[in-house]
Amino acid sequence: MEQRESEWIEQKQALTNQHQQALQEQKTFFENKVQGLETQLQTNEQTISQLNQQITAQQENITNLNQQNQTSTATIRTKVARVTQLETFLNQSQQETKTKQTIINTLNRDKLDLQARLTGLIQARKKDSEA
Repeated sequence: MEQRESEWIEQKQALTNQHQQALQEQKTFFENKVQGLETQLQTNEQTISQLNQQITAQQENITNLNQQNQTSTATIRTKVARVTQLETFLNQSQQETKTKQTIINTLNRDKLDLQARLTGLIQARKKDSEA
């Protein structure tokens, strides 16, 4: 019976050792898994931080572009107003030029009429003086 008890104790010890070894293997497996997850978590946190920095930079860029757009819009409006002003001036100038050309044409016709009358008067005087 003592031998049986001794074998039973040996078997119990062997089973305990196997169980301890299995538990140790599970512990190592899960510790490695936790370490891998912690590494992945750190990587994800770094990625999030980098993405947040990119978002901040892009928001600043959008703000700058909006300011440039407002400045450009104001400049364009000013230049459009100036172009409109110059077009108005050009139209007025063209109208004045047409009016002056009409006056010049009228004066030239009057001049030709006066020259013709003067020629007629000179010829009439010549005839009078010859007669």
